Amino acid sequence: MFTDDFPTADPRWKHVKLEIVELWEEIKKLNWTGIRDEACDVYTISMVAIMTYTGIPMPLLWLRSAKVWIRRIEWWKTYLTLYDLKFKPEYLEGGGNYNKLEKRHAVLKLAITDQYGEEAYAEFVNEHKYSDI
Repeated sequence: MFTDDFPTADPRWKHVKLEIVELWEEIKKLNWTGIRDEACDVYTISMVAIMTYTGIPMPLLWLRSAKVWIRRIEWWKTYLTLYDLKFKPEYLEGGGNYNKLEKRHAVLKLAITDQYGEEAYAEFVNEHKYSDI
């Protein structure tokens, strides 16, 4: 894959790589709305990574994407409190789109495992069966 050369040990670049992979998936499907959304995400996350890595101010031309991320973080904070969990940004390393069920499951797994351990996560899955998530 063309993103394999990104320095993914640095979480900022890891997130850029994930966004590029999501963009590529939308391109393969020829989903023009998804392509636009993911292109905005790639641009915004890249600019944020460059700013935090170098300290050089970069233009955030697609503020829509930045606003979406802010809204997503607020949503995740609220959502996790429903399960008595605290939010940490690293829980979104696989993406923060809460409209995707697999991302909600992944974030819950990270948060529960991090805060309460593997056994608590197994209990949670047993109890909820992800039916009400």
